[in-house]
Amino acid sequence: MPARGRAPAIVARRAVLPLWIAVVSTLLPGCGAEPPPIGVLLPKSAVWGREAEQGLRLAYDELPEEGRPVLREADSGGTTQGAIDGFQMLVRSGATVVLGPFSTDTCIGTGVVADDLRVPFVSPSATAAVVTRDSDYALRVCYSDDEVARGLAAFATEDLELTRVALLVDLSRTYALGLAECFTDELARRHGRIVAEIGFWPDDEDLGDTLDRLVAVVDPETPKDEASVQAVFVAGFGRDIVPMLRGATDKRVEALVLLGADGWNGAELRQLIPGRVAAAYHTSHFSIEEQDPAVARFDAAYRARYGEAPSDMAALVYDAARVIFSVYDPRADGVMLRTRLRSVRRFGGVTGEIDLDFSGEPVGKSIVLEQIHDPGQPGFVRRL
Repeated sequence: MPARGRAPAIVARRAVLPLWIAVVSTLLPGCGAEPPPIGVLLPKSAVWGREAEQGLRLAYDELPEEGRPVLREADSGGTTQGAIDGFQMLVRSGATVVLGPFSTDTCIGTGVVADDLRVPFVSPSATAAVVTRDSDYALRVCYSDDEVARGLAAFATEDLELTRVALLVDLSRTYALGLAECFTDELARRHGRIVAEIGFWPDDEDLGDTLDRLVAVVDPETPKDEASVQAVFVAGFGRDIVPMLRGATDKRVEALVLLGADGWNGAELRQLIPGRVAAAYHTSHFSIEEQDPAVARFDAAYRARYGEAPSDMAALVYDAARVIFSVYDPRADGVMLRTRLRSVRRFGGVTGEIDLDFSGEPVGKSIVLEQIHDPGQPGFVRRL
């Protein structure tokens, strides 16, 4: 793990998360010993664990009652060790395929075990390329960080005509480090430059002056009458930007464009951004504002059942569950189910069309781009 503090060449670093915490397992209603269950590995303690389970339940209840597969659930605790323990427990209980885990780091650890046990898992939301690259039994239904980086770099340089970008990186997460590296490479390919970079830890007490320090950067290659930093790419989660925005006092921050990926959720962030920076864009997996009949049907069904709008996570789990249900056969073992999953083509998901290749990657899956405006204004821009 990188040493605490800020140092150059941030994107070359990699974090290793501690392996701890015991797994807590539960059975979903209606489970029995036979037929073999579909395993579900949820991070119940995560803020979006409830949304994930709601997306799963909606997909499950859409199946015909006769012949519905048995589901068996384990709580990963949101940790790598918890995911590994939960996955092993589910396989011991007979599961031949597992939905989850959800994060990059938990999937990396689980992938080693999945290869050994020859049982596939489908991650709804782990975006790092290493997830499917390093495991023969890992698949995902979401796009990759590489695709996000390419899309955001293209949008920044072509649509916004920005070439001087500062980098903010969460040093504690493999997800953020990989995303920053991909963005840096793609920006350079498009003749843009990273003019400053700062690494942070989510529990740092001095996050409040981060944006002030970035706009104060002097780049020798920038004309004196122009700002050295035009935009900031934040490889991290939205909650970490909140103290940065609250603590900013330099008026030059108001001219910045903020760019980010799919971790920018939360009402507080959306309330803070308008008026504090020039604009803020982030990628997403799903938007209820998109003009798509499948999205409209899912949105209506979710609101009718839960009384709230579906989130990205609910939509991703809904799609991942439906993909698994579409190929599941209680007579098939893990090897056969992996082959069936890799053969999924043109699956109509609410997060976009899903075409899985032999490596378990969704080929060419499009990316939602959103802009954070004043509350009540539409955020959907387009698909990248």
